[in-house]
Amino acid sequence: MTRTRAEDLRARLTVAALELFEQNGYDSTTVDDIAKVAGINRRTFFRHFPNKEDVLFADQPDLITKLGQGLEYGSGEPIRVAGHALAILLDSLIEREDILRRRDALIQATSVLADRELVWWGVYQQIIGDYLSNGSDGTRNLMFARIVAAAVLAAYRQVVTSWLRSDENDNPKALFSELLDDIAESMTSSTPRGTSSAIISPLTAHPDRRDILIISSDFSSEKIAALLETRRE
Repeated sequence: MTRTRAEDLRARLTVAALELFEQNGYDSTTVDDIAKVAGINRRTFFRHFPNKEDVLFADQPDLITKLGQGLEYGSGEPIRVAGHALAILLDSLIEREDILRRRDALIQATSVLADRELVWWGVYQQIIGDYLSNGSDGTRNLMFARIVAAAVLAAYRQVVTSWLRSDENDNPKALFSELLDDIAESMTSSTPRGTSSAIISPLTAHPDRRDILIISSDFSSEKIAALLETRRE
């Protein structure tokens, strides 16, 4: 797909910012510095980004759009649809592995960038939570749908983070698929989405007993898998 001039400029600004942040540090780099390296003026910079930290996350609006499309046009079990939509995003990330590894290193070393990344993770969770809770009735079911969304996103986030910070050439899509299987198998969908007040229900040993497993986004992929395996036993 051919990129527009605006997309080309945003990509150029991202590369310029990344290089300057790496060379001079985030705090020592100004918007004027980034604009100069990219060959534009300050006014043009602010037409595309509100501040310098957002330059490194120029890909996020496009990823958010792809996530929404994956959820809207997907079919099947809601958890699987959400997982497939996130897997599509992984394809986009894999294509830009080098620049994303460099960005991740900067994020780890820069609290402002780490905080900005958390905002985007929050957007992802809100979108997936809204999708999974669509058609749910009652506070408890709505809350549980959002807990499931947090679990799915925690798996995705840990896979991406582990992939970017590992020297091994593991296939992140295969690992995410395995974790999604574990999450999906530990929960059942009572009826097709939108036709029941209990859209997503946990597996239960007794019809009157329901257990909720809350998975922290700080857990490693291995810990998530171990927790889900324990829950099934």
